[in-house]
Parts: sequence; structure tokens; C-alpha cells
Amino acid sequence: MSLQNENSGLVTDQTEQDYIDLRPVIERVFHYLWLIILITIICGVAAFLVIWRFIPSKYTATFTTYINNNTGKMEEELTTVANGDLVASKSLSATYAQLLKSYRVYEAVNKVVPLNFTYEDSEKAIEVIAETSTGIITVAVTTKNPEYSRQIAQAMTEVCPEIVSDVVEGSSMKIVDIPRTPQERSGPSYFKWSAAAAAAGFLTVMGTVIWAGARDDRIKTISDFERRTGIVVIGSVHDLRQVTRRDSSYGKYYQQYSRYNRSKRRKKD
Repeated sequence: MSLQNENSGLVTDQTEQDYIDLRPVIERVFHYLWLIILITIICGVAAFLVIWRFIPSKYTATFTTYINNNTGKMEEELTTVANGDLVASKSLSATYAQLLKSYRVYEAVNKVVPLNFTYEDSEKAIEVIAETSTGIITVAVTTKNPEYSRQIAQAMTEVCPEIVSDVVEGSSMKIVDIPRTPQERSGPSYFKWSAAAAAAGFLTVMGTVIWAGARDDRIKTISDFERRTGIVVIGSVHDLRQVTRRDSSYGKYYQQYSRYNRSKRRKKD
């Protein structure tokens, strides 16, 4: 019988040791909820103001093209796209995309429109997207000036067909959509960067609050005392002589009671 009681006590002690009380963490988060919301809003607004004031807007002009593979066909036969040519163009779309990003194309475009970036930086300014499912190639030119972006894209539509036909014998580059001057900015995204900054601020202040609460080992409640010492508290009495806050109800009562006793003693004297 005593062995069973000892075993049950061990199970109880082990259960108490494995018990994790999340209430203090939740209470601490709710206590500093105003600070968490404030820091989150400040970070989001600050990121928006920095991007709006210091980071210049970018504009993207695009055009689409189709490179037809017509090897071995006469000029009069190039008016239609055969099924075999379509399959070949799909399989070679990635090759054509790399050709449009070559230094030869960069040099030819630079002769038509003086470029304000180097060939190494052209990968950031000129993006070529090849759709292998359709064989359509989309070229996007991004600069800080909308008209300048259109001029570069227009120059590429003029020089690229000749280069493609010269490099890949029998191929022809057809422009599907001509470039137009962009009317709206393409970046940076105000919403994306503001949301990222707000999320970073939220996670930082939330982690700080939880970390500070985890390092706080002070005994604040009766349950904390019982859990740490193992002593069961039967009752408690408030100490009116030790008031941590002057505006608390116990402090006001104690001060008023003390003043009343002093005035009463003075009248008796």
C-alpha cells in the first residue's frame, strides 16, 4: 500500500515538473500589447517614408516576341508557322532568351540609345522571360525614367531580329507586342516593404517581451510560490505597511487611516 502511494507521489511530482504554465506569458503579452502595436505601426510607417522619400521609383517597359525556326524553307514559305516549327521554337526558347541577353545585343542597343549602365548591370535592367509552353519571349526593361525604358525596349526590337537571324540560320524574330511608355511605377512596392518592416518590428518586440518575461524569476502570485517551493498556502493577509504603488486602493486606505489616527490623538492631547 505504501509502495503504491510512493509511486503515485512520484507520478504527481513528475507531472508537476513537466507542467508549463503559459498564463504568465500570455498575461505579459497582453500587458505590453500597446507597445507591440505601437512598434509595429512605427516600423511600417518608417519603412514607407524611407522608400517614398529616398528610394527612386522604377518603370518597366515590356514587349513580347516570337522567334520562328524555319530552317530550310524558302522566303515565300515563311508566312505561316508550321507545327514542327512551333515545337522547335518551344524547345529553343531558352536558347533564344540567352541570345537576347548577350553582349552583342547590348553593344548594338548602345549604338542606338546610349545606355547608362554597364553590361554587367544589364541583367538587373533587362529581364528576358522565356515561356517554354508557348515559345513566347517577354523582354522587360526597367529604369528610373519611363520614357528611357521605352526607348531601350524599342531599340531592342530594331536590332534583335537581325542578330537572331544572323546567329541562328533560318530563324526569324517577330514582334508580338510593341513596347509602350509605362504610366505607372513598377517598384519598389510600398506595401511589400512596409509590411515586411512591420512584421520585423512585431517579431522583435514580441520576442523581447517574451524573453524578458522568461528571465523574470520573481514570485508574483501564490501559485508561483506553491509551484517553486512545494508549500501549500492556506491563506494570505495583505500587508498595508508595504504598498508598492501610492495610487493603489490599499495605499490610499492606509494613508487616510493613519492621518485619521494622528488627528484624533492631537485632539485628545
